Amino acid sequence: MKTFFYTSLLSSLLLLSGCGSEVENLGGNMQPITGAPDKGTFVSSVDGLEYTRTLAPAVQTTDKSSAYSYRTGEVIKFHIGKLEIGESVGISVLTPKDIVSYQNLDLNTSIYSSEVNNRVRLLMALDSNATLSNGIQISQATRDAAQLWSTPDYAANEADFKTSVEANTNIILNVTAAQAQTHFTEALRCVYSGAYRGSWLLPSGEKEGFVGVMIQSNGAIVALGDGQNIDNNDSNGDGNYNDDVIYATGTHEMDTGYYDFNQTYHFDPIAGRIVDSNITNIEGTGSSQGYNRVSGVFVQDGQNGAYTASRVGAGENPSYRYTGFGRGNPGGIAAADGSDSILGLFTIDINPDGNVTGLIHDARSNEEPTLSGNVDFATGNIELDLNSGLGHTLSGNINFDTNSSNLLIDWNDANGTILGYIQGVGCQLQPHN
Repeated sequence: MKTFFYTSLLSSLLLLSGCGSEVENLGGNMQPITGAPDKGTFVSSVDGLEYTRTLAPAVQTTDKSSAYSYRTGEVIKFHIGKLEIGESVGISVLTPKDIVSYQNLDLNTSIYSSEVNNRVRLLMALDSNATLSNGIQISQATRDAAQLWSTPDYAANEADFKTSVEANTNIILNVTAAQAQTHFTEALRCVYSGAYRGSWLLPSGEKEGFVGVMIQSNGAIVALGDGQNIDNNDSNGDGNYNDDVIYATGTHEMDTGYYDFNQTYHFDPIAGRIVDSNITNIEGTGSSQGYNRVSGVFVQDGQNGAYTASRVGAGENPSYRYTGFGRGNPGGIAAADGSDSILGLFTIDINPDGNVTGLIHDARSNEEPTLSGNVDFATGNIELDLNSGLGHTLSGNINFDTNSSNLLIDWNDANGTILGYIQGVGCQLQPHN
C-alpha cells in the first residue's frame, strides 16, 4: 500500500510544473519538473551525508548546514557509499527516528530504540574531526572507502552492533549508546524548541482567544492563554469574561513529545503579572505533532476544551534558537525580588551568517511585533530592532560556548532608556559560518 501511494503521488508530481529556473530532468520520456525543490534539514547536523531522491537519482550530499533537497511526497534514501542509513519521505526536518518510523510503518518509534540509537552512533563515529560542536563532517575519503562497506545490523544490541560495524567497515566504533542518546536528545530538544501560536477551541466549536506555547531547549514548557471564559467567571470584575489569562508550566517529554501542565496560575494581561498561584482549577496536556505544531486539551472546572498551535517566528536553516520571556517593570529595571512583569513570550533564530529573525508576543495587547538584527559570533554581541513602530531596540551578549546557553539582553526605548529585558535559553542546531 505504501509503494502504491507514493507511486501514484509521484506520477501526479510529474504532471506538474512550477515557476523557477531549476529544471530536474528525470530521463526517458518523463516530463521534467521545473522550479527549485524544497530544502530539508537532517538532524543531527551532518555535512557530507549522501542521498538519492526518487525524482533525481544522481547521488547528492548534505551541505555544511545539513540541508538536503526534496519534493513533497518524494522518498529520500540516505547512505554513505554502500553503507545504508535508511530512507524516509522528505520533510522539512528529518531525523534517524523518522527513518526508522518510516521503514517500520510505526509513528511511535522510541528515540531510545536500538535502530535509532545505532544510526546515531555510527554517524557520530564517522565525524572526520571528532568535534561535535561543529557538526558531524563526513569526508570524501570516508565516502570513497565506504564504497567497499556493507550495512551493519542496526537492530543489534550495543555490543553486537559494535562487532557488526567493525566487521562490515574499516572503522572502530568508539561511540557508546549513552553518548549517542545524549547527543541525539540534545539535538531533538533544540529542534522542538520554539514558540507556537494558536487558539482555544471550546465545546461549542467556537475559537476563543489566544494560546501561546513555548518549548525551551532545557525541556521546560510554558503556555499563556486568554479567552478561557468557559467557567463564566469575571475574575477581574470588569464585566468581561475573555480577558482572563492562564499561565501554565510543565515539562516536555522528549521520547513521545507529550507534556502536561503541572502548575497553573492566573495571569493579569494588563499588569503583565502572575497575580495568583494555583487558584484556577485547570488541567492541561499536549504533545508535539511533528516539529512545527502542538495540540492538546484542557479541563477547567469539569468542562473540556482543546487547542492547536503552530510554530511562529522561525528563520530558515538556523544555527541557533533561543526562547524565553520578555520582561519589564514600571521602573524599567529588573526587580530584585523577581516581581518584574512578563511582557510576553519570545523566540529568535540566528542563521549561519549571524542574521537574527524572530518575534515577541505581547500578552498585554495580544500583538506580535517581529525582531530582526545581527549577532557577532566572535564577540557574542547582539543588536535587535523591535519592529513595532516605537523605535525600541534590544542589545546584549550571547555565550556560544555551550550547547544550551542563557540569553539576557536589555530592552531599550527610542531614547536608549532601559525598559526591561528578554531572558531565555538557547541551543545550537547547526554550525555557523
